[in-house]
Amino acid sequence: MAIETLLPKKLSPKDSAYASIKELNEVLSSAEEKNIRNIALTGPYGSGKSSVIHTLIEDYKAFNYLSISLATLQADNEGKEECDISDKTEEEIQTLNRKIEYSILQQIIYKEKNEKVPNSRFRRIIHIDDERRCGLALRIVLFLLAFIVLVIPNFAFSILYRLHIFNDQLEKLFCLFSLGYVLWSLYEIIKYVVRVYANSKLNKFNLKNGEIEVGVDNSIFNKHLDEILYFFQVTNYNVVIIEDLDRFETENIFLKLRELNQLINESKIVGRHIVFLYAIKDDVFQDEARTKFFDYITTIIPVINSSNSKDKLKDALKHLGCEENEIPDEDLSEMAFFIQ
Repeated sequence: MAIETLLPKKLSPKDSAYASIKELNEVLSSAEEKNIRNIALTGPYGSGKSSVIHTLIEDYKAFNYLSISLATLQADNEGKEECDISDKTEEEIQTLNRKIEYSILQQIIYKEKNEKVPNSRFRRIIHIDDERRCGLALRIVLFLLAFIVLVIPNFAFSILYRLHIFNDQLEKLFCLFSLGYVLWSLYEIIKYVVRVYANSKLNKFNLKNGEIEVGVDNSIFNKHLDEILYFFQVTNYNVVIIEDLDRFETENIFLKLRELNQLINESKIVGRHIVFLYAIKDDVFQDEARTKFFDYITTIIPVINSSNSKDKLKDALKHLGCEENEIPDEDLSEMAFFIQ
């Protein structure tokens, strides 16, 4: 029996939804020329937005994608009866937006290795393997030996002379090597100290312990804008994909992300065009409100609905090994009526 997972599927050019993938590729290719910065990929739940994005990443590798998913972030009304955003107080909305911003920033910061963003103020646990530990220990030993050769050469060379494996020519080479190695080591130490000192700003934003001062009235993006700009400066991502943002039913976060996108694109230290691609439901915005947030909108038409779900269900059962008439058509028709 073939195993069917619930993960996004790789679409083929024969699938009807592949037209949306081609359209997105064309839009992304001309985004800088047409100044398109915010793109919405809309469609009802289960229409295949994640599969479209997955296939876009797989088939069109000319772009560097940064994927951000908010699927694991729990909404305040999750597990309760559906709650309209208009029922929330202003403070609750601001707290929710800060949680979303925190989750997005956290995924950005932890995306790359520490070596890729060495000047980041957010420190992470660094694993040093045996090979690196041995290399570091060897460099320290060589530095100490070179320092001894330069400071107390009589002590260092007397031992080698007594072993009859040393001469005046080798003594000059040792001194030159020791001087060069000590100077290089001092250069590396000073460079490290300067880097640490330049980024010694204290932060109350603690990613290590997962803490955040949600009572503060400042935007997380605004407080750590320099970190976000630095991240895009040292990396080459030019398409940021944001999924599951529509679960929180708040428009303010789209405004903050649009503002963030504008700051990144207009920053001279980043120096390239960056597009935000949102996968959201059709009914997140009403009428012309969506044009306030997005520069381009493309919609996925669901492949399955109540009119053709019976045939799709029969094909799926056949693929799983069921016989042609094992389940009567009348039963399939009754079940298919409830498949959206």
